[in-house]
Amino acid sequence: MRIIGFFKGGSCESLSSKGGALTGSDSGVLELSDSGGGSPGEWDAVPGIVRQCIRHLEATGLRTLGVFRVSPSKKRVRQLREDFDCGRETKIGTDQCPHDVATLLKEYFRDLPDPLLCRDLYQAFVHTQKIRNRRLQQEALQHLIQLLPTPNRETLWALLNFLSVVAANSEDQKSETGDWIPGNKMDTTNLATVSTARAPALLDFDFFSIFLVRFSSDCIYWLTSLL
Repeated sequence: MRIIGFFKGGSCESLSSKGGALTGSDSGVLELSDSGGGSPGEWDAVPGIVRQCIRHLEATGLRTLGVFRVSPSKKRVRQLREDFDCGRETKIGTDQCPHDVATLLKEYFRDLPDPLLCRDLYQAFVHTQKIRNRRLQQEALQHLIQLLPTPNRETLWALLNFLSVVAANSEDQKSETGDWIPGNKMDTTNLATVSTARAPALLDFDFFSIFLVRFSSDCIYWLTSLL
């Protein structure tokens, strides 16, 4: 797996330009070369860097305090960026700090010239917040999600599923042996605050916080039905 122009030219437009098949090119289109496991269709169009970050954090970072909030090592994050951007065969090691990987994931979405929900749909997504009828509001969001290119939908599905898992591990929990396991303290509200204030993952405005807190479970259900 490699990414060409990861922080130079990769964009949401690139995600949809190949009809779901992400291939390398001089224009900065993302390239995927390994399926990385998972169910058929589950990860097919999700950029490899996103897959790697999510899997690493699910394995090592779900109980890391402030996984998306604590400052990383700028040097290590810069090295990861350079490795992916130079097209090297890069794998995130199991010993990589979760805070570094979480920052890499945020920076990936932050640096897309066109956001994951697509700038062309910006006003339509914003307008859904003015719909007072809950059912009609959900139907409008569902329709907009269906309009997203397949790679964008699959990546959104992967992202929201992952963030819901992070939020589910936000509180301290008691193990079967009676020991307390500390939570990451990243509930949906905190995740939305970090995403909008420091690295907007979906759109460059406060819609993401509303989207994540109020509609995450609905959107996961809709997206799953479209895979």
